Amino acid sequence: MSVLGMLLPSLELLKLEYNAAWGTQWATTDGGFPRLKFLRLRSLNVEQWITCSSHFPSLQHLSLEGCRNLREIPSSLGDILTLQLIEVTFCHFSVRESVRKIKEEQESIGNNWLKVLIRKQPWGL
Repeated sequence: MSVLGMLLPSLELLKLEYNAAWGTQWATTDGGFPRLKFLRLRSLNVEQWITCSSHFPSLQHLSLEGCRNLREIPSSLGDILTLQLIEVTFCHFSVRESVRKIKEEQESIGNNWLKVLIRKQPWGL
């Protein structure tokens, strides 16, 4: 998937839905998405996301919806200075907890610009 970012270095919006990512692991690389501002992951089968803040240096908005197999959001995403909002909808409890932890870590060092919006499913997964 990072090849996409290298082929489209000016890409600012990326929506990955359903079968857009193959396999259970998604690993990004340095310089893969240098100008990406909005990333939406929806209903992917990914269980593990391996990334760091330098892979998405311009990211402002991260949206995850229905990624029921994903177990956490990498804590390094909290270090993206441009990140303003993380939205989590219908994702596993552990993903919601990892987002809360990122927010708490950022607040503990005085970074209060990050907003988090969590919507959980009514059946409580």
